[in-house]
Amino acid sequence: MKADKVKRTMITAAFIFAVVPISLAVFGFFAAGTGLAISDTQLTNVGAVMAFCPKWFLYLFFVLILSGLISTVDSIICAVSSVAGHDVVKRLSMNEKWHGRIQKNIFLFILFANEVRAARFAMIVVTIIAILIANIPGLTILYLFLLYGTLRSSVMLPTVFAILGKRMSERGLFYGILTSMIVGLPIFAYGNFTGNIPMIVFGSLFTILASGIMAVRRKPLQRGSMEVAIKIDRTDMDKRIAEIKAVHGEYLACAEKMEAHIRTFRALTESARGTARDIRKSVSQYKRLQGKKSLNRKKSRRK
Repeated sequence: MKADKVKRTMITAAFIFAVVPISLAVFGFFAAGTGLAISDTQLTNVGAVMAFCPKWFLYLFFVLILSGLISTVDSIICAVSSVAGHDVVKRLSMNEKWHGRIQKNIFLFILFANEVRAARFAMIVVTIIAILIANIPGLTILYLFLLYGTLRSSVMLPTVFAILGKRMSERGLFYGILTSMIVGLPIFAYGNFTGNIPMIVFGSLFTILASGIMAVRRKPLQRGSMEVAIKIDRTDMDKRIAEIKAVHGEYLACAEKMEAHIRTFRALTESARGTARDIRKSVSQYKRLQGKKSLNRKKSRRK
């Protein structure tokens, strides 16, 4: 995406997305205005559609709801698999301690040694957790919506900072979002289940603020010269230099042998040329002698 289109794209997407909750909320106002009695308030939209719309629209409505749920599940699973398969595995592989543990521990090696395998395990774990949460006794759609909204709010400030072009730390962004989800979300959930208003407020604020505060880079980069310290392991380098020297020595020995063979070949070539010249001289002398003998024979016959 082009940098100058990010802000406009996010604002346009927000307005397009707002059409969905606003449209569904209208059914609730219709039901309340007509005094429609619905036993389960979580299904107000469905009851209103069944009361005010024709039957064929009811089937279409369920298809739309199912498509929205599948789209949401697909997006979440893709995001979780990407984070687990790329970010987590890459970060653990760059950490020397964790890299050593992964290589030694069979269980960790199975989970984190391969990016695709880690992404698959993450998708399975998220699916199992979602099924367990959905089957909690007394859990309502409102609680699920609040938990989902709180989970999404953990990336609100980093997203705003990214749109505004504020510099953020990759390490702080990763651990900030992780802290918001691990600490803030359980506090918010527990406050909702127990009806503790201060815990609800604290959990929601902590989830929103922790990721943004930790993601902001503490020390902005300064222009000017920068010193870079490079550490080189001489052990491996010395081994490579020794190997290069050994190969170089073998190459020189082979080159000397080739030069000796070339000199021998040149000497043989020169001697072959000399022999060829001698043979040519002998042949020419033989031809001259044969010519003289034939002349003497002709003279003797004439006489």
